[in-house]
Amino acid sequence: MQWVAAGILLACVPEGAAETAPGAVEERPVRILFIGNSYTFYHDLPGLVTAFLEARGRKAEAGRYLVGGASLRDHWYHNEGLPAPKPAVPPAPGRKGGLDRLLREEGPWNYVVLQGQSQEALDIQPCEFDTYAAKLVAKVRAAQPDAVPVFYLTWARQHIPDQQAEITRTYAAAAKANRALLVPAGEAWRSARIAREGLVLHEKDRSHLNPAGTYLTACVFYAVLSGASPVGLPAKIEKAGGGKKPVCDVPDETARFLQETAWRTVQQQKP
Repeated sequence: MQWVAAGILLACVPEGAAETAPGAVEERPVRILFIGNSYTFYHDLPGLVTAFLEARGRKAEAGRYLVGGASLRDHWYHNEGLPAPKPAVPPAPGRKGGLDRLLREEGPWNYVVLQGQSQEALDIQPCEFDTYAAKLVAKVRAAQPDAVPVFYLTWARQHIPDQQAEITRTYAAAAKANRALLVPAGEAWRSARIAREGLVLHEKDRSHLNPAGTYLTACVFYAVLSGASPVGLPAKIEKAGGGKKPVCDVPDETARFLQETAWRTVQQQKP
C-alpha cells in the first residue's frame, strides 16, 4: 500500500543546539507534551520515547495530559469545563483549564502530540476528529508559538485490520490541514504484521499496545522527531532509580526488526 503523509520532518534538537557526542547529554532538554489516552499511557510510551532520545545523547522530558478513552473532543470540553456531547468520557476533578495550564505554565514545549480515541478517526464520528484537531492545534499555537504540533497516527484493532486505511487517511489529512508532523505508528504496525506473520503487537484485548507494540511505536516517534534512524537503539533500557521493571526489554532480533520497520515506514513519508 502506497500512502502519502503530509508535514515537514523536523529534527528534535532545538535551533542552535549542536549535535552531541556519543554518551554525552545536551543540557537543554527536548520537551514533549502528550495529549491522549490509554494508547499513550500503556507501558509508558512517553517514557520510552524520552529514553530513546537520551540513549542517543539528547536529554528529554515528557509532559502528559491523558485520560483513558478520551477523544480530542473530550479533551477540548474537559479543558473548557463543559460537559461534552454524548458519547463522552466524564471529566475528572480539576480538569477545567488543565490543558491551558500545562501549555502556558509548564512550557516551553518543543512538541505537542495529539492522539485521538481509537475509533475517533473512523466515520463512526464524522467531522468530529477534524474539528477538534484544528481547535487543539490552534490552542497549542496560541500558547506555544514555537511548539511543533504532532499527530500520533494510531493502529487498527487486531481483529479489524482493514480499518487502518481510513485511520491513516484521517490522521494524514489532519496533519496536512494543520501543518503538523505525522508519526505514522499505525502504518508501521501494518507493515510489521504483514512482514512477520504471527507477530503480536496488541494486548489480549486486541486494542491496546503490548510491550512490542510500544517499542515499535516509540521507534517511529524517535525517527520522526530526530530525523535519524532508530536502528541500533537499545533493546533493553533499565528504569532510572532502580525501578522494578525496565523501560523496555525486547529480544535483540525483534528489536532490530521493529527498528528497521519504523525507519522504513517514516522514510516513505512524502512532504
